[in-house]
Amino acid sequence: MPTASSDSASRVQQYPSSPQSTWQEQWRSHRADIVRYATALCSGDHHAGEDVAQETAIRLWQRPWVLESEQSLSGWLRTVARNIVIDRARRRAARPPEVLSVMQHEPAVADTADDVVAELAVDALLSGLSPAHRDALREVYARDQGVVRAAARLGIPVGTVKSRCHHALRDLRRRTADRRAAGKDAGKPGAVA
Repeated sequence: MPTASSDSASRVQQYPSSPQSTWQEQWRSHRADIVRYATALCSGDHHAGEDVAQETAIRLWQRPWVLESEQSLSGWLRTVARNIVIDRARRRAARPPEVLSVMQHEPAVADTADDVVAELAVDALLSGLSPAHRDALREVYARDQGVVRAAARLGIPVGTVKSRCHHALRDLRRRTADRRAAGKDAGKPGAVA
């Protein structure tokens, strides 16, 4: 009965050249063909074909005796790749279909609280503008009319609508900056509310 040391010695004699270099050489010579074959089996999905080819290489690495067998290595690699694709398809078919997360769907009733708060803030800012500036902004921005349509609806020249929008926006920016500055100063000692 052979001992463990004689068993490992016979394996070394089985592979006169380094098994690692033989494996790498053989895989390099067949890799491109297996990737093409696996990609075709995966309906043209190159990434899936690469994955299958990688798994095929691992199987070859795990079974070095295949390199020494009388069997065609190319045929063995193709068979392994085909079996991997079949196994993946069976695994997908065996598990239940994946369900999209509930959060990916729109809620039955949209939450409008943020919209209401934003609308109140805008109304508060707009209330400080003159009626002419407020009307020009509402037509151009809130109703999403161009300046030409807004001018026609308001019965004023296009240049006047542009001017009123410009001055209104400048005033709104200034007041918004003032509010922010007042909010930052409100927490400091000695600040006037």
